[in-house]
Amino acid sequence: MNLNELKKSCPNIKFADEHYKIYDDFVPSLMFRDDLEILHPDEYRGQPTVKLVCSQHPIITEIRDFSDEELKTFERLQRKYKNEWIEFLNREKLPLKEVDVCSAVDQNVFDALCNQESIEVLRIKWLKCKQINEIPRLKNLKKLFLSRASSLKDISPLSKLEHLETLIICETTKITDYSSLADLKNLKVLGICMARTSYKTFIKADSIDFIKEMPSLEYVDLLDVRTN
Repeated sequence: MNLNELKKSCPNIKFADEHYKIYDDFVPSLMFRDDLEILHPDEYRGQPTVKLVCSQHPIITEIRDFSDEELKTFERLQRKYKNEWIEFLNREKLPLKEVDVCSAVDQNVFDALCNQESIEVLRIKWLKCKQINEIPRLKNLKKLFLSRASSLKDISPLSKLEHLETLIICETTKITDYSSLADLKNLKVLGICMARTSYKTFIKADSIDFIKEMPSLEYVDLLDVRTN
């Protein structure tokens, strides 16, 4: 079934004819909210809404042309900085509700984030991990935005997020099977798209028929999806 056929068979769903809502409206970025920024675990004071920079040491903004010695120093600080965040996120449960991670998130950082079961809204700027098997631990998650997820190989763990209402996944170019999303019976908003700046690359899907099995869907953006 192609997109036009799907639209006819799902008259109660609003199908996007432009992208701006997916990028800006449903899971708004906190990138420009400097008042919410937490650069180091020591700065956290129990805020429910935060913008984290938990894998990119602030020194990267200060060094432009690296000498060999500066590069070694940076790499050491980078490892130490990221490990401090991983330890912090794994050590205790925090009263987090909305989290925007404005730096790259590798496997260890992602798994540590999944320890924070209170999170209801999660936005990740750059998902660098291959699997998200730990995400069902975020059992209170209602809104999820995963950007630059080109390393991801399997999205089926998302099907365990029974309270999820909004899901936006970008650049999932290694995935063609999206059928597991049909298990998200409470999902209201779904976006499968490329990055805002991508114009010629598309996401290939085996089928988009799974949309018909999702009774709560109200808004869908599949403009960047092409079926085989």
